[in-house]
Amino acid sequence: MTVQSIFSKVTKAAVALPIVAAGLAFNVGSAEAGALIGSFQIDNNDTLINLTKNEIDFVHPDYDPDGFIALKAQTQSFVGIETAFIKDLIPIDLAPIENFFLFDDGSSFDVVQNAGLKVENSNPFATGLVDLTVALAGIFESSTGEKSQGVANITFQFGEQGLTANKFITDLNNGREFKNLTLSGTAIAIAEVVDVPEPATILGLLAVSGLAGTAIRKRKEEADA
Repeated sequence: MTVQSIFSKVTKAAVALPIVAAGLAFNVGSAEAGALIGSFQIDNNDTLINLTKNEIDFVHPDYDPDGFIALKAQTQSFVGIETAFIKDLIPIDLAPIENFFLFDDGSSFDVVQNAGLKVENSNPFATGLVDLTVALAGIFESSTGEKSQGVANITFQFGEQGLTANKFITDLNNGREFKNLTLSGTAIAIAEVVDVPEPATILGLLAVSGLAGTAIRKRKEEADA
């Protein structure tokens, strides 16, 4: 699989679709007692990213092969959860992934849908800066086994004189490795899961969260070509 089948430049416009679409397998009411709800932000906690066209490798000086992140700005169920292991993405659009986040209280986040890596120019005034985002959707499971639907964005940036999103993608396809990128991100657990979701259902969740975009459409167009 080439990087062109994973990457796309995305615009600032987000796709927004109703979560109550036909066939939706989620109850979007309040989560049951014990199911994780709320949100958190990701601090890299000395974990850095090495990026190639085939993988996102999370590297921490004390842990291998997984990365190790800290949680910050936690709300609701995530208050008191401080750290988590994070798994590498090999390939970048890998899914499903069991225990992508494994939190210090024994809870976890399993990836069901992975939109791949989105690359876009991040500054309208000049070249040189690109934003990179991996959009994920899946299932949070509490330490006592209750499940809730959730989404997460893993984000990082890269700067280099004259760099554009297109050049970044070209360089990756040509075998360049981008090393020691810092990461951040945000995740949210939304509601109790009634049934195990199908991938198409998760796409609806991505859309309502503003995480579905050109990358998904481009991959479908290329598959149909």
